[in-house]
Amino acid sequence: MPTPTKKSLKQTPNYPVDQDWERVGATLRLIRTTHGVTQDELATAIGFVRGASVAQIELGLKPLTDEKLLKAAEFLGVRPIVIRRPELEAGK
Repeated sequence: MPTPTKKSLKQTPNYPVDQDWERVGATLRLIRTTHGVTQDELATAIGFVRGASVAQIELGLKPLTDEKLLKAAEFLGVRPIVIRRPELEAGK
């Protein structure tokens, strides 16, 4: 079975891609790469089996749950708001 693409998921009514998912995923990718962490390392730290799950979050194909957000933030050494809403953290 082929891996779902952003386009195919947008066409699936039960699995809409939210623009916020894309923004959060892009922010997570930026923080992860800045810290020199691989997708596999982050996946293990937050409770996924493989880095492919992190890749899907970073591409905005699936949401970053609150539970995974907290684990990712702790592992990366940042506050959760930095991943979820970086514009709010910048305006402290």
